[in-house]
Amino acid sequence: MSFLRFLLAAVLVLALVAVILSAVAPTRMELTRDIYIQAPLQQVWQQVSTLQQMDRWSPWNELDPNMKKTIEGTDGTVGAVMHWEGNQDAGSGKQTISAVEPLHRIDLKIEFLKPFRSEADSYIQVDDSGGGTQVTWGFSSVTPRPFNIVYIFMDMEKLIGQDYEKGLRRLKELTEQEHLSAPS
Repeated sequence: MSFLRFLLAAVLVLALVAVILSAVAPTRMELTRDIYIQAPLQQVWQQVSTLQQMDRWSPWNELDPNMKKTIEGTDGTVGAVMHWEGNQDAGSGKQTISAVEPLHRIDLKIEFLKPFRSEADSYIQVDDSGGGTQVTWGFSSVTPRPFNIVYIFMDMEKLIGQDYEKGLRRLKELTEQEHLSAPS
């Protein structure tokens, strides 16, 4: 009987700790990363304004080189959707263009289906900047309680931020290389 009391007490303590951690952990995560690209805004916009072009510099392609992707709708317009199905590292889900402000910003709604269900909003913004283009890639997600406890144990800002930085570096290399090789 004393073992059952101990077990019950341990479960209650763990539940109380989870409730407290959930109460103090943030439920919202936001991050942005920026990069300066030495290419005209129009050229950078071409690289970020469609799902197909974004896929060229996506930092997540290396998770599964055999990932299956399909695009529905008119790419580059509100409502266009890219579905992906990959291995356990890449997971599966879809991203939908939710808003477009031509030559300035594209907004995306991301729905992850595997390995776990979640949603996020993302955007890419381009601004003319001193002979080149400033690119900002942003992300926000809300994680309901008690699942928000993950933010205490994992630095999601760092993990996702590293992927965004890698993607922006690829975008910069691709765009600047194409800019330099374009006929004058």
